[in-house]
Amino acid sequence: MSRLHALSLFVSIVGMCVIPTQARQSHNSQARMSQVEQNKNVVRRFVEEVWNQRQVNLCDELVDTAIVGHYAGREIRGGLPRTKEIANYWCSALSGFTFHIEDIFGEGDKVVAHIPFEGTHVKNLLGIDSTGKKVKVDEVLICRLKGGKIAEVWEAFDEYGLRKQLTAPIPATKEQ
Repeated sequence: MSRLHALSLFVSIVGMCVIPTQARQSHNSQARMSQVEQNKNVVRRFVEEVWNQRQVNLCDELVDTAIVGHYAGREIRGGLPRTKEIANYWCSALSGFTFHIEDIFGEGDKVVAHIPFEGTHVKNLLGIDSTGKKVKVDEVLICRLKGGKIAEVWEAFDEYGLRKQLTAPIPATKEQ
């Protein structure tokens, strides 16, 4: 076999190995991207449908039964029933409770969403009796997903700002 023929055969064999490897890497990248997009969609549905549309029973589809929450250094257990209870509590205390998805992005099994919320304070919230005040509060949510469901949540919202809005005197308005 001539060196040229051997070199040509070698290049052909290497080419057969490299091209499928690159195709596999591209496919894996697309699959990974697709999984991240699916995870973002689960979090988006959790915010829009469970919270904003008050479809709390959709938690069964979107949230892991053993979900664990983290807020202000505390671990909140109680799984799916506790998640539904929290959603009902906030939505009943703040009439018109609505999250606004400002940003959402993901990497691996985690999704981060910047979701400020607003509503009108109509029932006891965080130990503060109804004030009738409209509030706007900044929040960031980090979710870890497992098997297409939210399995763990880290929540950070401006509780100080919320309390300040609820306890500050209502500003006088000028009558026209």
